[in-house]
Amino acid sequence: ANFPNPFNPETSISFSLPSNQTAALCVYNLKGQKVKTLVPNSAMTAGLHRVVWNGCDETGKQVGSGVYFYTLETTNHKSTKKMLLMK
Repeated sequence: ANFPNPFNPETSISFSLPSNQTAALCVYNLKGQKVKTLVPNSAMTAGLHRVVWNGCDETGKQVGSGVYFYTLETTNHKSTKKMLLMK
């Protein structure tokens, strides 16, 4: 889950992994285009993880207000949640 939601200027995304596994966390816009990779596909330990998104894209440019989705993809699970950036 992310908090706060809606957010400005940043939000914290928390997730828990039941075991050591490969995971990736990315942010997408409403068109399904990748906006930012927060966690590249990499080995992660079991337990709680927290990543902060500052509302910037891959080039460091601030994105506009609106609905965004973050997707957590692990070895055997994929989860997508909605968040709202309000300026």
